[in-house]
Amino acid sequence: MHELSIALSVVESVAGHVAAHGGGRVAAVTLRIGALSGVEPAALRFAFPEAARGTALDGAALVIDPVAAAAWCPRCEAERPLGGIQRLRCPVCAAPTPRLIRGRELEILAVEVT
Repeated sequence: MHELSIALSVVESVAGHVAAHGGGRVAAVTLRIGALSGVEPAALRFAFPEAARGTALDGAALVIDPVAAAAWCPRCEAERPLGGIQRLRCPVCAAPTPRLIRGRELEILAVEVT
């Protein structure tokens, strides 16, 4: 379960940033997670409270902003949604779509400090 190491990294990064900017308790952390990032949101939600225990993030809410996968179709010359990494083909014309536009994100989007 690599989501625990991700949760620990998020906690370390946010706690360090909050401490460097005057401290406070973190009420919520919002993460942007792409469908192709390899991160299982449910497992991350499960691991986060334990990773945050005893830190400025203890008790903070974890909000996940999911990002659907999309690729550029060179034949249609348009951005197209993807059903998953197994289907790197345009859902309209079936052309190969190797250029991913989004879906691999794993970013700290926002931190709410009280």
